[in-house]
Amino acid sequence: MDFKNVFDESEALYLDVTDDISKMAEAVAEYMHEKGREFDPEITVAKFDLVLQYSLLQVACSDQELAKNELEFIRDLTKYADFCDFAASVGKKYDAITWESLYKYDMKMINALLADTESAVRSVSEEVISVFAAADKADKHNHFADLYDNVFGIISGLALADGDEDSEDLRKNVMIFECLDKIEELLK
Repeated sequence: MDFKNVFDESEALYLDVTDDISKMAEAVAEYMHEKGREFDPEITVAKFDLVLQYSLLQVACSDQELAKNELEFIRDLTKYADFCDFAASVGKKYDAITWESLYKYDMKMINALLADTESAVRSVSEEVISVFAAADKADKHNHFADLYDNVFGIISGLALADGDEDSEDLRKNVMIFECLDKIEELLK
């Protein structure tokens, strides 16, 4: 399968996910407004993007090599937030990071970046988890199943973009799957 087709399929899944999260965050915003509190649903979608980009970067680096097409896949897929901008805001150490400069990093530096930003991304993920679980509980449709399938499809798309056909091990040590596990627990 060629890169463009894989990317296009992943982008369609991504658009489904972000549309769903946006609608759910808007429902939470309406509820919060009724309670006299403001809530910006666009921030939830942006936070999802950060968690997704971080997770895609984890997957891309799992083979201890970051290919240019993997980096372009991650950079070009998401629309609401930018992990490099986020990393720059987390610490002065990464204030000049860009997707282009990230490609020039060696794996030791990329692993350090992931470690240095992990707690900040995990903190960002908490709102996504809470909003999704709350809104999914209030709706008859099983949005969680859609979210899981679409996220797994996106992660698998990244693996395919790198020529890795085996996506079974992709779930291990990837933050977005930890988030999905937490959402599933909250839905029980």
